[in-house]
Amino acid sequence: MNINQILDQMSADISVLSFAEKMFGGLIVTILSMAIVFIVLVILIGVIKAMDMIMNGKRQEEQEEEMEYIEEYEEEEADSSELIAVISAAIASS
Repeated sequence: MNINQILDQMSADISVLSFAEKMFGGLIVTILSMAIVFIVLVILIGVIKAMDMIMNGKRQEEQEEEMEYIEEYEEEEADSSELIAVISAAIASS
């Protein structure tokens, strides 16, 4: 029997098949099921990556604005720490 005949017989009446045919049919069904699951998972990965690329375009602009704000804040913080150092030196010298 070929694969199609075994699968057809498994769907109709499995008791007619021999043990080897049942095992072979079960193996084929298992492989087909695993292939279907693998294909669906690959499709889901593709969809998720596509959504990430679509959404990430907007996020990059927001991240660039945040980086500019952080750089400005760090410059201001450096200026204030220099001011603190100058005041501390003036107090120490007096």
